[in-house]
Amino acid sequence: DGNTAAEAEGGRELELCIPGARLWDCDSPTLYTCAAELLDEHGAVIDSLRETFGFRSIAFKADGFYLNGKKTFLRGLNRHQCYPTIGYAAPEHLQREDARILGEMFYHTGRWIYLIDACDDLADDFASGSYNPVRLRFSLTQPDLTPWKQGLNHTLLQSLAASYHAYILLDRKKDGGIIENILCQGLPEVTRQVLNGTFDHNGGKNRHGSI
Repeated sequence: DGNTAAEAEGGRELELCIPGARLWDCDSPTLYTCAAELLDEHGAVIDSLRETFGFRSIAFKADGFYLNGKKTFLRGLNRHQCYPTIGYAAPEHLQREDARILGEMFYHTGRWIYLIDACDDLADDFASGSYNPVRLRFSLTQPDLTPWKQGLNHTLLQSLAASYHAYILLDRKKDGGIIENILCQGLPEVTRQVLNGTFDHNGGKNRHGSI
């Protein structure tokens, strides 16, 4: 916040105490800046250094990760890159760009899963009185998607198209044919079958996530 938390003068070693120091965490990433100056015998600055730091504790326990004593869920991705000109020495900006692309791909794929599952479970959710986002969105009074099939089909295929457009930006090395088959043929076919009522669950429990 621009205020000075602590000051000290001395020789080679200094100790600072910051009363009421705020901890760094995901919701409030509080950081401090330490500025050190080396003065000559006349008090003139001959060298200086500034470092940003924070206070926090971390621990991995049997039941998960803890940040500042609070159990915290870690979300990330496991990836292995090998760029043609630099091998495995990928700089940070490439790592971040790939993470952004994967985030876009998984967001749109997840959106498709959420909507197609709701469409597929519509009759069961009506019978059980369970929440269903498609029923709520279209204020359905019966489990019939006929008036909305065209719009739903467009929305679902748009999600798959956005997922594929993100996917092709990746530096793909293996299994490209399988992934393209899933995004371009398999999932659009599932969309068609669910909306026309011919989808076969192949022994699934016909509940959320069975697809």
